Amino acid sequence: MTVPAQDSPLVVPTRDRVRALKRHLIGALRDLRAVKHPERAIQKRTAQPEGFAADVVRAGCSACRGHCCKGGGEHAYLDERTMARVRRDNPTLDAAATIALYVSSIAPEGYAGSCLFHGVRGCTLAKPLRAELCNT
Repeated sequence: MTVPAQDSPLVVPTRDRVRALKRHLIGALRDLRAVKHPERAIQKRTAQPEGFAADVVRAGCSACRGHCCKGGGEHAYLDERTMARVRRDNPTLDAAATIALYVSSIAPEGYAGSCLFHGVRGCTLAKPLRAELCNT
């Protein structure tokens, strides 16, 4: 099963794209280190819709042809706010382990011209690791 309405070809991520993601994550983690109060940097979670509204959101998200995902490229909208949340929720992970966690989540085959995590069945990145934009 593939993402509905998605007609871009599936491709294996290139080493250059993976390196770009790593560089981006290193930058986001450095930005986080510069924050005086990392706990304040965490973006508040948006409440998830329930019932019929949740059904509509899921249907719309899966049928949009990857419009938002295309903008994710090699950064997936990840920033110091996301890193602050991930580091808070996973205190035993150091920077290298955090980066390795993200790299291991890259879609083995993803849609050409889209986010590295945009796989055949949707996002391959676990919700707790996604940018808040992707979760809403």
